[in-house]
Amino acid sequence: VGGDFSFVNGVGRANIASLFGTTGEPTSWNPNAGGAVHAIALSGDTAFVGGSFNFVGGSTRRGVAALLLSSDFNNALAWDAGITDQGWVSSIVVTPDIVYLGGDFTRIGNPNVWRYDAAALDRTTGAANAWDPSTYGWHVLTLARLGSFMYIGGGFTDVGVRRHDKLAAFDMISGKPLPWRGSGYSILGTPEVVMTLAQKGDTLFLAGGFSQVDGVGRNNIAAVSKSTGELLTWQANVDGRVNSILRVGNVLYIGGQFSTVNGVARQRLAALNATTGSLISAWQANVVGNGLVIEDLHFDGTRIFACGSFSSVNGIPRQSLVALDPGSG
Repeated sequence: VGGDFSFVNGVGRANIASLFGTTGEPTSWNPNAGGAVHAIALSGDTAFVGGSFNFVGGSTRRGVAALLLSSDFNNALAWDAGITDQGWVSSIVVTPDIVYLGGDFTRIGNPNVWRYDAAALDRTTGAANAWDPSTYGWHVLTLARLGSFMYIGGGFTDVGVRRHDKLAAFDMISGKPLPWRGSGYSILGTPEVVMTLAQKGDTLFLAGGFSQVDGVGRNNIAAVSKSTGELLTWQANVDGRVNSILRVGNVLYIGGQFSTVNGVARQRLAALNATTGSLISAWQANVVGNGLVIEDLHFDGTRIFACGSFSSVNGIPRQSLVALDPGSG
């Protein structure tokens, strides 16, 4: 797990930790990140981690690092993305040969090259390849690999010389934007940002902070065609920002900073029918705490894990991380 913390169950862990799946107690793995960790992608015996740190695993690493899972301390590998500005990484996708990164940076790779908020690095050397979406505006916050294409969301307004507002799709080899969604496509609202993506078949779900997609009212969550980018009729009404979408079967679990979904009280967590957008009333997790927010959701095959800022769930004390039943909450 990653985030902005100093202890896990009373054991010192700086912003990143490994937990036993049965008890939640921290293992001996302790990379000690010198700043918040926003993303973790596991691949074999390596954890690629991204965030706003300058030091992790006993080595200087800015924004992203590769850590050895089989070593507890001083476990940063030689792989170095070479971010030279005060950048950070918010999303990571790993393939057998390439590490794709999204975040806030301008120069990256070894040797260092210009890349604006999205880049693809050789998994062995850290060198940047030719994949270059060239986003313009405010940051890339989420990456989703779907087939041979990479979908990205964030706060950007343009890709290269074309208008791609907050959402775009790219060929994973060339980095060229797909002829997907025409110019003038817009996502509007406050703060006008796509935070998270999920897929079911040809449907791409997007969520974040917005009130319109292509001039049509959509409150913080919407669905478009993965093939064409056209807005679909699927609709759910969420009254606050959505930070994470998790699809399990025909259920969309959402977490964020909302208090109602489709007019029904739901405090920061809810479950939706992925076909109709209707609220699944049987699933309810009552989250309580100061600075209440859900930042991320994950599924391990049997449990939904939710992390964020909270102190209890369904009346049971749980500090910032909880495991939930996918059927009932």
